[in-house]
This record gives sequence, structure tokens and C-alpha cells, in this order.
Amino acid sequence: MIMKKISYIMILLSLVGCASLNIKSRSIENIIIEETNSDLRINISDKSSISLLLKYINSSSREFYIFKPNYIITISYEDKKIKKIFLKDEMLKIEGVTYRTSEHLSVIIETYLRNDTKDSCMWQ
Repeated sequence: MIMKKISYIMILLSLVGCASLNIKSRSIENIIIEETNSDLRINISDKSSISLLLKYINSSSREFYIFKPNYIITISYEDKKIKKIFLKDEMLKIEGVTYRTSEHLSVIIETYLRNDTKDSCMWQ
């Protein structure tokens, strides 16, 4: 009985874990955002755009949610490591953990993808 309670506490602690994200932009080479239902993609290499996107991502808080992503965000680092983020509306999934962003990233990305007058900084 005690072991069962300890197991529940351990599961609860693992779910609570880190409440927010902290992805740093300094060693990021580029970010690719792909729409899962089409061949549309954005390649972001501008440092100010990367920083602003990461500001939105890092402002998210942990929340349990099951979803099928609309977008896949691939972060490529200078040392050739890759991090995948799955996005639907304001929900992110990073390394199996879901987060809710403070902004509707899907709307921002979709607006940019559908916009004919794409400027250098999509997040302004």
C-alpha cells in the first residue's frame, strides 16, 4: 500500500516537473516550420526572428493535452543537433511533454504562410 502511494507521488512529480521552457537562441543555426497537411514550409535563419519565436515558445507553461500537430518546428543547432517541436494552435509538444503558449503560434505561422508579401521578419 505504501509503495503504491509512493508510486503515485513519483508519477505526480514527474508530471509536474519543469513548468516552463528555456530554449536558448545563441547556438541555433536555423528553424524550419513545416505544415503537416501540405508541403508549405518556412526556413528561418534571421537571428531576430529566431529570438522572437523562442520568446513565444519559452513563455509557455506545462499543461497536459493530447493532440495531432498542424505544424512541425525543427530547430537545428550549429553542432548539428536537432530538436523537434510539434504545434497545434497554442499547444506545443517537446520531447513528449505538452505546453500551452501565451500566443496562438499556429495563427501567426498560418498568416505568414498564406501571406504573399513575406518580409524578412515574420514575427513583427
